[in-house]
Amino acid sequence: MMILSSALLFAGTLLLFFGIVLLVNERSSRLRLGRLSAGAQSETEVGIFQADESLLVRLLTPLAGSRGQGRSARGAKKLRERLSHAGHRSPVAVVMFRGLRVVLLAVLPLMLFLTPLRLFVSENLLPATAAAMAGLGYILPSYLLDRLIKHRSREIERHLPTALDLLAVCIEAGLGLIQGLSRVGQEIRRISPVLAEEIGLVNLATGAGRSNTEALRELAQRTNVREVSVLVSMLTQTERFGTSLAVALRTHSDSMRIRRTQLSEERAAKATLRMLFPTAIILLALLVLIMGLAAVHTSKILGTP
Repeated sequence: MMILSSALLFAGTLLLFFGIVLLVNERSSRLRLGRLSAGAQSETEVGIFQADESLLVRLLTPLAGSRGQGRSARGAKKLRERLSHAGHRSPVAVVMFRGLRVVLLAVLPLMLFLTPLRLFVSENLLPATAAAMAGLGYILPSYLLDRLIKHRSREIERHLPTALDLLAVCIEAGLGLIQGLSRVGQEIRRISPVLAEEIGLVNLATGAGRSNTEALRELAQRTNVREVSVLVSMLTQTERFGTSLAVALRTHSDSMRIRRTQLSEERAAKATLRMLFPTAIILLALLVLIMGLAAVHTSKILGTP
């Protein structure tokens, strides 16, 4: 019976895969015919996918949901911002994220039935365990994305004071703000590729015709880091009022180091309170164990059953 159910589940998964492939091909053909009837001239204008999109993207697109207006569009915009904060700015990043979430939502419960994991779960708990694994498959991508955003933000905050010191040296040497950022991006790539990438995007934006203020504001929006937002405000005000940029950069980098030291001291002070609760639990468990052993030995000595 177990072999039969596993075979049926495997066949269902295989049919689901081929159904997705047929759905992708049918959708692509329908939209291609629609664009041809509308007057599209070239193959690049006809297809719904770009030439460099992989087969995985094509398979996950039907699972990613609609691209219409309303709540779906607002959710996609918010998700695109979160992916941008994590460093994923590809046009298909939202499709990949949503599609992989649906795949995990379906695959993890199937793994419970197709693998020996079901031997460790009783028959009564199989539905609840499958539902829990489905929930895990839905939550896991968002959790990993949040962890990636936090890790990227911490790396930017850790190396930003060093980048500001280098930028101040470049400004004092006679370079402009954008030329100094370009030089800093080249030098800091060895220790922080993430910050170097963000600085490189600022240089690309200014090279494409954006003003310094617009490029810096886009930097603050992409990173979503408090220190970067404060830095952008400081640079904007310095450029507006004509104050010394090098002095402002050194002052800001010093204040960032002081704040980072204060945060470290605050975390160290909180560590004692956080260790109090698990220490109390361990001591309570030891107390119960000692009292239990003492009660057993006492009963043996007194000869009571």
